[in-house]
Amino acid sequence: MAELADLSAMEMLAAWDQLVMMPSEGAPARAQQMGTLARLTHERATSEELGGWLDELDAQRLDELDGDVVRIARRDYKRARRVPSELAVELAQASAAGQESWAGARANDDFAAFAPALRRNVELARAYGECLSDEGQSPYDALLGDFDFGLHTVELRRLFAALVEALPPLGPTRRAARSTCRCPPSRWRSRAPCGASASIRRAGGSTSLPTPSRRG
Repeated sequence: MAELADLSAMEMLAAWDQLVMMPSEGAPARAQQMGTLARLTHERATSEELGGWLDELDAQRLDELDGDVVRIARRDYKRARRVPSELAVELAQASAAGQESWAGARANDDFAAFAPALRRNVELARAYGECLSDEGQSPYDALLGDFDFGLHTVELRRLFAALVEALPPLGPTRRAARSTCRCPPSRWRSRAPCGASASIRRAGGSTSLPTPSRRG
């Protein structure tokens, strides 16, 4: 488990470096490196040895916290074993290559240049979701498990439907508040400037939104 944590940290470091420091010419090599890290991570995350350790832990009397750790590790282990190693590698490589393609296309306002990379990443994401989905479950619901396990599309539709109703009325009010605000623009992203908070509340900004149920 410690090795998996180390590999994950290396992947995050490599991704950060690509975003912040790496020259664009290094993208092909970085994609290859990310693929190698993904292969090593997948091999360890799906190994019989790890499964045996989890079996031993399942037989132990654990407190609530340790029991939850083992339960989540078992869940991740089962999910990882449903994904072919080759697909894990392709996902990592396509993501790294796509990031650089997006950066160049954005700088040149050229979506067509990014479209092939986007198409490839979507294809791979769908294949990944199909590997994880249970019978009767959509690939998208399966993909949600990587970010908020147990969340379902029906809950997201309900949440976003409420946002569609609640957010549009706030736009004119916020723009009007900014037009009379003396605060620097840097504050606008973090908090409503000056009297904008009160204005937004008067416009209905306190509209309550549905809260997704807690999942294990």
